[in-house]
Amino acid sequence: MAKFRAAGRFIIINEKEEILVVKHKKNWAIPWWWIYFWEKLCENISREAEEELWVKAEMDKVIFIQDFIAKKKKKKKHCLEYFCSIKNNKDFENILATYKNSTHAYELLDAKWSSINNFPENFLPKNLPKILKKYFENKKTFSCEYIPWI
Repeated sequence: MAKFRAAGRFIIINEKEEILVVKHKKNWAIPWWWIYFWEKLCENISREAEEELWVKAEMDKVIFIQDFIAKKKKKKKHCLEYFCSIKNNKDFENILATYKNSTHAYELLDAKWSSINNFPENFLPKNLPKILKKYFENKKTFSCEYIPWI
């Protein structure tokens, strides 16, 4: 029997249009965590940003949804990940100097700003840079992308 999980991921963009990426275990990604069943997506993003980065994020809109089945050993988990833009990007300007003071900084091995044309080699999900390029081309008319990962 498959289980279901949803995650909120937040896309923080600096003035140079670089994306904040963080390293969890082996891979680089944008900050995220599972959404608790009692929690709204915007609450999840705000809470997780504050826990991991020591700054509350204000969710703007969902720009990408990834739908996939995670397989570990013989167990399967249906996952939906919501990738959200943030309204208060400027609040994260000094994040590389301050995130290690957060209550959950131990979850992150590293953090850095990355150009959408130069994400770390082991960055997940692989589809995100392509979606972000479309988003940067026209933020005003961009609509949410849905990608089923098969």
